[in-house]
Amino acid sequence: MIARLRARRVLVIPTTVEITAAPRPPLLPHPTAVWIGQKATLPYLDPVVQAVRDAGYLLRVIADAAPEGAELVPWSLETEHARLAECHAGLAPLPGAPFARGKCGYKVLQYYAAGLPAVASPVGVQRTLAEGGALLARTPAEWTAALLRLKEEGGLRGPRGRAFVERRYAAPALAERLKRILP
Repeated sequence: MIARLRARRVLVIPTTVEITAAPRPPLLPHPTAVWIGQKATLPYLDPVVQAVRDAGYLLRVIADAAPEGAELVPWSLETEHARLAECHAGLAPLPGAPFARGKCGYKVLQYYAAGLPAVASPVGVQRTLAEGGALLARTPAEWTAALLRLKEEGGLRGPRGRAFVERRYAAPALAERLKRILP
């Protein structure tokens, strides 16, 4: 971290995610993997679309566009959490490009907050966020294997991710941390 070269004390305050107290809606009847984002980053999803299908999942995309064959759910702040929570797994593919390595991992945090297990590329902060239970995958075969593993586990990673985000990334947890740090 460049800041550590110039300052004796560097504190990293991570991105926060909203935790809703609403109960999780019923899961969709067929295993469904979800990706949330925007049209500009939709190409990140392309390399894993076939892996999702090979693992027997339907693909839900919460965005302003979706790949052919995916269910497009237009993004809305009011429905985002519920539409995520109906799914069985969250997808967070990223290329290894410098821009992607600098991303904050918000998708993974959103999935955890909604009680979902996640599969993510081991790029940037997503490697650290895997501590919450996300499976890391690089190749299409690894993506398929990770999604199949989540099916076998029957959602065991969802509560682990939720607890992880509540402890480290929810606004109340970060507010407590800031109270201890700031004079």
